[in-house]
Amino acid sequence: MSPHVDLSRAVGHEARRRGPLYSRLAPPVHDTLSIDDLRVKDTLLGLLDRLGWLDWALRQRDRRRYRRDRQSVARDEAFRAEGAPDGLALPPADLIYLVTRQFSPLAFFDSGVVGGGAIRGVLDDHGVDIAQLGAILDFGCGSGRVLRQWRGLDRVRVHGTDYNQTLVDWCRSNLAFAEIGKNELAPPTPYADGQFDLIYAISVFTHLNEPLQHAWMSELTRILAPGGHLLFSVHGPTRLDILDEEERERFDRGELVLRHQGYEGGNLCSAFHPETYIRDVLCCDLEVVDYIELGATDASQDVVLVRKSPARS
Repeated sequence: MSPHVDLSRAVGHEARRRGPLYSRLAPPVHDTLSIDDLRVKDTLLGLLDRLGWLDWALRQRDRRRYRRDRQSVARDEAFRAEGAPDGLALPPADLIYLVTRQFSPLAFFDSGVVGGGAIRGVLDDHGVDIAQLGAILDFGCGSGRVLRQWRGLDRVRVHGTDYNQTLVDWCRSNLAFAEIGKNELAPPTPYADGQFDLIYAISVFTHLNEPLQHAWMSELTRILAPGGHLLFSVHGPTRLDILDEEERERFDRGELVLRHQGYEGGNLCSAFHPETYIRDVLCCDLEVVDYIELGATDASQDVVLVRKSPARS
């Protein structure tokens, strides 16, 4: 079992005092900032954060970039006016930005379709038919980017949970087919032992420090049914170009590499997972069924599929 962790330390002072814009558990789909952004000096980030300007500055920068592309803006306006092909509501632009770090409703919708298809594909490859499961949980559901793909699973009890109350409220109002809960940055959840046959977490473990990762792995294992599967995404060998030389050496030694600790649950905190660390440390109490490089095609991340041991007869 994962080692005991002091979650008061794991959450950290910065993450505890920060509002929901920074402390969510459903980071954006295109969640790793550019190399230049990732290497901004900590002193500058801290100053902007203390002044309350960091989110505003990043949002304004991205909004200006988006508005300069008039063709894309016109396309997105037409898409929103016509409505999403699945007949469900599209989140407002600001909620799309919270989840994807961009403002396009078309990109939001299309990436959800791709993400849902990727999850289905991984499960199908291992003989798991999602339509035949009893209950599934989207851990870090955001504004339902992937969650909305399961609207047609009439036999399946579909759940989602997120840290951000605004996103939870939007999902509750607009995705009536799913039961939406709210979690905190650290466990526990209100769910029962063994409640879910499948739990998936896209771009969640990529933005947590090590104690929180162990704590959440233990909690998700608790609420996973015996024989059930957990699918989650990571920054793995396919993202080594982002790391500097010292970080890459640590990664090659099998160590978890973390950037910008203190910003857990948001974009600035980035985690990079060697496969050996996943198998030998993070998921040591679970069966690692598969590791697929770039398996989460919507997030450009690797996918890990693990299985909880079946109940003994």
